[in-house]
Amino acid sequence: MSCTKRGVVFMGHIAVVVLLMVTILSIPYAVFADSDTGFDVKKHGFSFNNTAWGKVCYTVVGGTKLRYDADSPFCSGEWGLCGGMSLLAGERFRAGMTSHDLTQGAVKQDVVNAQFRTLDEKTVAKFLEWIASPDVGHTLDPHHSIGYRMKEDWNNLIKPRLDRREPVVLGLIFDKHARLVDLRAVGALHDLAKQHQILGIGYTMSGSTVRIRAYDPNYHDEVLELTFTLGKTGTSQRLLSGNALGSKRRTPRGIMFVRGITAAGATAPICPSGKFSTTGQYHGCTCTKGTKKYGGIGNSEAWCEGAEACPSGKFSTTGAHRGCYCAKGTKKYGGIGNSEAWCEGAETCPSGKFSTTGKWRGCHCPEGKKKKYHGVFDQEAECK
Repeated sequence: MSCTKRGVVFMGHIAVVVLLMVTILSIPYAVFADSDTGFDVKKHGFSFNNTAWGKVCYTVVGGTKLRYDADSPFCSGEWGLCGGMSLLAGERFRAGMTSHDLTQGAVKQDVVNAQFRTLDEKTVAKFLEWIASPDVGHTLDPHHSIGYRMKEDWNNLIKPRLDRREPVVLGLIFDKHARLVDLRAVGALHDLAKQHQILGIGYTMSGSTVRIRAYDPNYHDEVLELTFTLGKTGTSQRLLSGNALGSKRRTPRGIMFVRGITAAGATAPICPSGKFSTTGQYHGCTCTKGTKKYGGIGNSEAWCEGAEACPSGKFSTTGAHRGCYCAKGTKKYGGIGNSEAWCEGAETCPSGKFSTTGKWRGCHCPEGKKKKYHGVFDQEAECK
């Protein structure tokens, strides 16, 4: 059987095509990949840096959870709120809201509460484990290397979310002081406050090289790029704008998954008027006015202090008027356990005899007259 030259050439073309197809199909799935969530740092990020927060005061809710409380005696003046800024910006983005037009003062309470949500017991324990992990693992070390942990987090927790166009809060693990195995736990605890959190918003992957794009609260209006090799410890970092990171910026040893992002935090329910339970539907609610205050056993109750004006006369402090403010006069308390209150001197007393237990509780007499009380318990009065 003979073949023409043209047939030989044709068969050669087929062989080349088949060889190319086999080569392409044999390339690993993730040779090149790219994903972007659509998060715009100049629109969805905050317009200020993670500095000058002043005192951050907090209270304990339910025995283990921390919540912002401006009047609490437990305060710190050295806190950065990188985790809170990252989480809240991501939640607002997923809820279809922007954050760039918000002022630092207006969002402080929400940012602090978001910060505490990124530092639950499980996450803190994970930070400690990663800080204590060596650069290179070996059989005598119970901790896997940072490179190993980073690969596992990337494949199982970070990449799948970014592929779904969902931002993700990431922890940056920096240098540790503890080098010896028996001192790692001590060193990890010492270094916990020196770690950092950012918001992953996209990535590019070529072979085993991963480049994560992130919103870093320390560099507003900038996109941070972190580059690492799967399975290896260490990352490089740069701002895509070309601006310098600054001499105080340290190089991360690893990138850790902290938590995924939903719209729930940004769309938290609005707190109702008066006192409400913190264990039901209003857990995590936002006070549109006033400051959230806590009470009850295990801080199981709360109210928005200073949100609404108090009514005239005597009112209950255990219901709808809990935390109200006196537009005029001074708030005075009475009853068992201060269960009642009134705004002393807020209104002018009427002429003639009136009850001191209702609307005219705390009223003041016109100029030149003084209040005279009647009844066994001074339940009536008149201005004379």
